[in-house]
Amino acid sequence: MYLQDRLPQLQLIPEISYRKAKNRVEGPDLTAIDIDREVLVAIESKAKRMRVVSRVHPGTNFLMEDLQGALAAFEKLPVKIQDLYAGLPEYSVYQSSIDRTKSKAPIAVVVLGEGVYFINELLNDYLKNDQDHFLNKYSEPYCLMRIEAFERAIEVAASNNLSLYDLLHKYWTGSKSTNITEASAETFAPYPITSPTLPQRYARKFHEEYIEAFAG
Repeated sequence: MYLQDRLPQLQLIPEISYRKAKNRVEGPDLTAIDIDREVLVAIESKAKRMRVVSRVHPGTNFLMEDLQGALAAFEKLPVKIQDLYAGLPEYSVYQSSIDRTKSKAPIAVVVLGEGVYFINELLNDYLKNDQDHFLNKYSEPYCLMRIEAFERAIEVAASNNLSLYDLLHKYWTGSKSTNITEASAETFAPYPITSPTLPQRYARKFHEEYIEAFAG
């Protein structure tokens, strides 16, 4: 798997279906545990296409309408994460690794098949005007990311011997600044990509074209 090939210190847990009360529930699409750092990242993916109007006018309600599926995934993730620590039999093979991550807050990530630049910054800007939104009271650091930005995080971590967890935490804190005259948090500056792989073409293209626009 691409993620584990690039970051072999990660233990990956695929989506697991488990029984809760009388229902069958699906866990996170992917759970990544950094064995060395003993930290956990819970990842959901959303492949819905984004409308042209959301791309042309990303600072509007059109974008938020297109993000409803991603926001619903964020709303469910805290319970899914809580279930990871509940000692469920379906997770028994991974439970010891999961339990060792209890001392640090897990990171909740939703990866979009399509998105816009500054996606997490735009989300945070929207949240400033909706203080009652559930994400303003969220229990975990959260990252809404385009697939290209997530791939870039993987490559930056691999190229610079960094923790993916730490880079995602940096992305979360960096995107709190909604000043879009500055480089987006998804540049992961100042870290370079030194050995991009084939799936990284689009993120490398973004690195070369977008970051250069802010040089000087």
